[in-house]
Amino acid sequence: MKRDEEYRAMEASELREWMEKDKPFILIDVLPKEIYDKRRLPGALNACVYEVTFPEQVASITQNKHWEIVLYGSSAESLDAMEAGRKLSRLGYKEVYILEGGVEGWLKSGYPLVGENVLPPERIEQTLNLVDHTYTVNTDESMIHWTGRNANGRHFGTLKLTKGDIRVREGVIEGEFDIDMTTMKNEDLKGDPLQPVLISHLMSDDFFS
Repeated sequence: MKRDEEYRAMEASELREWMEKDKPFILIDVLPKEIYDKRRLPGALNACVYEVTFPEQVASITQNKHWEIVLYGSSAESLDAMEAGRKLSRLGYKEVYILEGGVEGWLKSGYPLVGENVLPPERIEQTLNLVDHTYTVNTDESMIHWTGRNANGRHFGTLKLTKGDIRVREGVIEGEFDIDMTTMKNEDLKGDPLQPVLISHLMSDDFFS
């Protein structure tokens, strides 16, 4: 286990051992609820780090800031769990752990998930037939659909790409995309005078900082 100033990194095998020994701790999935409902680690509760009410969601789970809490996100490439760990540390939680690799790392270690749409770990790779190739994004035919959440609900819209490609090499998928932020559109507030206010906010340094 590696220690950070604000949290400690935990490997999947160590978390599995905690589970098997019935060690008392709290496991929190920091992804949106619709993802949590589809697949999650056994025994995990949900507090979405992307929502401004994340601190309140965690407080509703436990107000004991000395309790051991394990957080996990989607993968090793995402910053969701780390950001959640920093937030909890700033709020005074003392025993915060981050599962290395998130859900993806848990699966790669051969451990099970639960939820509405879960494939057994041994079947997941069999559903993919990845051929080594570089795929270039057709920017004319491609569209990004975004959703933003706040305490009162959510907004959604679209963005366009300027370029991008996906590379498959020996079963590993990588890629880069350039997004043209000047093409941001909002769909749910069409005709509402608040629509240009929202777009102005989303395209400002206030939002991106």
